[in-house]
Parts: sequence; structure tokens; C-alpha cells
Amino acid sequence: MVINMVKIFQSTILVDTVETIHFDKNHNIISRNGVPVKQNNGLVHRFLMWLHLAHNTMTIQGFASTVKFLGNLTPPAAFIYMGIGTGTTPSAVGDTQLQTPLVIKVAAMTVQTSTQVGDTLQAVATFSSGDGLSGTAVAVTEVVLANGTINGTALILMHQVYSPSDTMNWNQGDSLQVTIKVQEKQG
Repeated sequence: MVINMVKIFQSTILVDTVETIHFDKNHNIISRNGVPVKQNNGLVHRFLMWLHLAHNTMTIQGFASTVKFLGNLTPPAAFIYMGIGTGTTPSAVGDTQLQTPLVIKVAAMTVQTSTQVGDTLQAVATFSSGDGLSGTAVAVTEVVLANGTINGTALILMHQVYSPSDTMNWNQGDSLQVTIKVQEKQG
């Protein structure tokens, strides 16, 4: 029993966070959402995950892809694409795509420091009518980080469904900047 507890405390985890910023056509901030993506990865959170009352937004595809990359075992293409959608069913570890996709596009990728030097991958993308988006009251509620642009075919590293939505007026020049951070840290 002691050995198993030691293994729990010596593990590493991936923690993801999502921030959205809704801008009007003049680049004034309309709203900002920091999606609280289960950042408490302590014993209470693990217990809630075990009871299926809480979960992180990393996917089974994301875990398998990370392991393949770490072992240089034919890793998939890089997860450099971000997508947004309007799905409202809570995200789950078995998710494989956006529920109701709007657009998937290349994100700007950088390495950041959260706790240890270079421990965080950051993806940033801004979505607007220039991406073919239109409508006057489109409720954006979900984001993914994927390795391609074809929903359902590309693998997804993480999927987050959030509330309140970012209600976009694409026709009036609104834009949505989304930042996803995936941090590797001690478990």
C-alpha cells in the first residue's frame, strides 16, 4: 500500500487551461473567460475523477499521442490546430472531435514557463469573419487542440466545453482570441 501511494505522488500530469477574449470590431474587450479547467490536481480532484464527478479535458487520443511522442514510437502529426464550436455536452476523456464545429485553423505555438522552465505549451488563435464565420448571436462554447483541420479525422489532444458562452456577432466584426496552455508538471 505504501508503494502505491508513493507512485501516485511521483507521477507527472498534463494540466490544460483555456482563456477566451471576445473583442468588438474596434478591438475593445467585450468579455474575458478564464475556463477553470480543474487546476486543483491534488487528492481531492483525483478522488472526484475516480468517482467520475470531475475530469481534466485531455483526451484518450491526447494521452496515447503523448506517450508515442515521448518514446519516439511513430508519433502523430503535431497538435498545432485549434478549433471552436457550439456544442454544449460536457467534455469527456473519450471525446474525438468538436461536437458542433465552426472552424479549425493553425494556431501560433510557443513554449512558456509556468512552474519550471519550458514546462508549458501555449497555443493562440484568433477567430473572426475572415475565417468564414458569420452570424449575429453565435454562442461559442467549445474548443479543441488538434493535429489536423478535419473534424472527426484529426486527433485531439484536449477538448473543453465551457459556460458562459462567448456570444459572437461575426457580422459586426467581433473576434475571439483563444489561448490554450498545456503544462507538464509533477502529479
